Amino acid sequence: MSHLGPGLGLDTAASRRPPARFFLASAFQLDGAAPTLVADFARDRHALGGAQVAASAILTVSSGIKSVLGPSGALVTSPANAPAYTHRTGRRRLLIEGPATNLLTWPADLTQADWAASNAAVTLAAGWSLLRETVNTTFHRVGRDAVTVVSGATYTVSALVRRAGRRYLFFRSSLAGGGLNNVTFDLDSGAVVYAHALYTARIRQIAADVYLVEASFASLGTSGALYISAAPTDPGTGAGSWEGDANLGLDIRYMQLEAGSAATSLVDGGASAGSRVADVAQLTSGAAAALQGAAGSFVWRGTVRAASAAIQHMIGLPGNFPLLRTRATGVLQMEDGASSLNISGVGAVPGEIGAAIAWDEAGRAGAVNGGVAASDAVHVTASRASVYLGGYVGLPAGCALEIDEIVAWAARGSGAALTAQARGWA
Repeated sequence: MSHLGPGLGLDTAASRRPPARFFLASAFQLDGAAPTLVADFARDRHALGGAQVAASAILTVSSGIKSVLGPSGALVTSPANAPAYTHRTGRRRLLIEGPATNLLTWPADLTQADWAASNAAVTLAAGWSLLRETVNTTFHRVGRDAVTVVSGATYTVSALVRRAGRRYLFFRSSLAGGGLNNVTFDLDSGAVVYAHALYTARIRQIAADVYLVEASFASLGTSGALYISAAPTDPGTGAGSWEGDANLGLDIRYMQLEAGSAATSLVDGGASAGSRVADVAQLTSGAAAALQGAAGSFVWRGTVRAASAAIQHMIGLPGNFPLLRTRATGVLQMEDGASSLNISGVGAVPGEIGAAIAWDEAGRAGAVNGGVAASDAVHVTASRASVYLGGYVGLPAGCALEIDEIVAWAARGSGAALTAQARGWA
């Protein structure tokens, strides 16, 4: 069974109250200097110019309404034009996403006629649709028989599920062509136990017995069926999940099918395919001033959720210009005009990234995930009057960032200091 992340279940105003002058702690020191900017989204504590401030003094967001995962696995509505925080990884994180369309109607109400149940009873209780198993030897599923996709395009199907007595969960799909292709999840071990070669599958525990499951694929056809099943056995081992109670099964909170290689937050359009606009997250003028000096350093800590775009901005500037970006190959780059400083050590994307970058009149430098700092003599001349977390017009479809923390200093850090700061959130 996977372990829950730090802070789960403690997301209250009292538990997130920042300590006095928290930004003077040793963890925020860069060569002995205190930061000019701290935005610790995970703990909801923020500082600017040597004083504690509200999050609104750091960040403005243009966005639509979205449904995100709360600390207990429940869906929480985030209002339009406000920062959205997700607990998908077990702690509070700032969520920035590209646009998305859920191709499934009634994604959060599987009792609607758009969904077809096979050998199963589906009941709705407290926002969950219970898929019950009534016979030990039968697959019980609920799904869609007529889903339209684009041949050759990449899609991700996802569901928020809660174990209600059954150990195994299946995705069964003909969307990738060539019959029904299976992905099997084990809700005891929190593992993917089987995935057809056409699928890349992931499972993440959100809370006790609550899981987010995903399967990405490149469709070989233009239409097909999509099912989710409470499975009586694991087809690979024959291990059973039957517990002798026909009232048990799997609770399904929602299903989503979207373009791209990663699951994003739920888009529920009811009887229509729902769409969400891209989030545009911009530092306020006061916060952006922390990056405008002739010398400075900046840290970005969080997760890049997908590598579906050849270039994905982590720190963006106007005119589609990135100060810091990832590439699909896993390279982290600090940009200045046509010149890129490649920073090694990022590992695979998607993944967790702790990146530290710096500049002064002598050039620029950067480190990632504790690696040795790279540097060159290119002077950073691009305007930083406006600074974005992600791109200046948002991220591409299928892409998302989950940010724990950003920190800035008014001096260029040494190579050793950048390496030490190029770490995950703590």
